This record gives sequence, structure tokens and C-alpha cells, in this order.
Amino acid sequence: MSIAVFTTGGTIDKVYFDAKGGYQVGAPMVLELLRHARLPTLPEVTELLRKDSLEMTAADRQAIRAAVADSDAAFNLGLAFGAVQLCPPGVYVVANGTVFPADRVRKNPALNRFEWQ
Repeated sequence: MSIAVFTTGGTIDKVYFDAKGGYQVGAPMVLELLRHARLPTLPEVTELLRKDSLEMTAADRQAIRAAVADSDAAFNLGLAFGAVQLCPPGVYVVANGTVFPADRVRKNPALNRFEWQ
């Protein structure tokens, strides 16, 4: 299983020039931030845009949609945020609408899914 990160610019990538709010959208910072998270492997990072969200056009939004079409990432991420608020402290895997304790799950490569162990 792989994780893809798509960047579009905005707040996390803004470089401010002065206290009056002058800025430019710089290079994506997410990869550097993820390096500090000490992940065992870094995800693929794809830069889609370098724009503040207020400057995005309908064409920009369509390009973002096309880049992430058919991904279950948003669903899994939302479930993970809900689970972290409800589950006891621990390590979990969230996939396909299920929250698995990390010590009771395995990946079934033949079926390309996580299963209870």
C-alpha cells in the first residue's frame, strides 16, 4: 500500500515578506515536515499547484479532482480523525471503513485489503 500526497500551495507553503501580509507561495514544505515525523518510508509528494486557495480557479479545482479521483484517502483520513477521538490510546490501522488495533490486523496482498488477525 502506498500513500500519495498532493500539494497545492497555500498557507503551509507561504513565504511572508513583511508584517503587512506580502507573501509568495513557495516550494512545498510537506516533505520536510514528514521527514521530521520519522516515518519509516516517505510518501510520494506531487506538487499540483502553487496557489493560495483564494486564487484557485475552477480549472485548478478540476485538476486537483482529477489527480485524486477514485482515492479512498479522504474517507480513511476522516475515519482516522474520528477514531482517535473515540478509541482508547493505542496504535490503529484505518482502512475501508474499519478501525483495526495494529496488533490484530494483517494485510492480505491477494485481496489487497486489511483483515482481522
